[in-house]
Amino acid sequence: METSSELMELVNHVEWADTLVWETVFRSEAGRSNDKVRTCLHHILVVQLAFPQVWRGEPLKVPALSEFPDLASLARRSREAHQQLQAFLAGAGPETLARELRLPWLAEMEQAQNRQLKSPTLRQTALQVVMHSTYHRGQVNSRLREAGVEPPLTDYIAWVWWGQPPAVWSFLEEAA
Repeated sequence: METSSELMELVNHVEWADTLVWETVFRSEAGRSNDKVRTCLHHILVVQLAFPQVWRGEPLKVPALSEFPDLASLARRSREAHQQLQAFLAGAGPETLARELRLPWLAEMEQAQNRQLKSPTLRQTALQVVMHSTYHRGQVNSRLREAGVEPPLTDYIAWVWWGQPPAVWSFLEEAA
């Protein structure tokens, strides 16, 4: 996966899949009222916000869950995070993607692992954002299923089958 267009395809899928999960959460009382779902959605957001900040060389500033008074405000920030991911990667050329990054939390991880760790490239961290989102979206879907809610089909191949539709955030307007 070397090009920004390939990464864009993956982040577009992530946004589409995330919106399906967000909409399912919004449309079910069991999803809206589940603190573990909300915490996991926040965790996904934090990572989707943190990496673009690192890519741009900005100080790391991620919002605490307590900064979101309701689920809609968390979802709106998620939408912004997706826009930031897409905007950055759309303009990232091969040199940018190949740039090694010293992640702000790497020293902490080295201490926890008791070993020196390699710095990833920007491309590798973009893939991490995609895989991290997918992993935790699966956790949210498991929580929804446990609560009696049928989770949406968010597989990449389903997105391809359906013509790679764009993400739809219309449920946010309904929540306003």
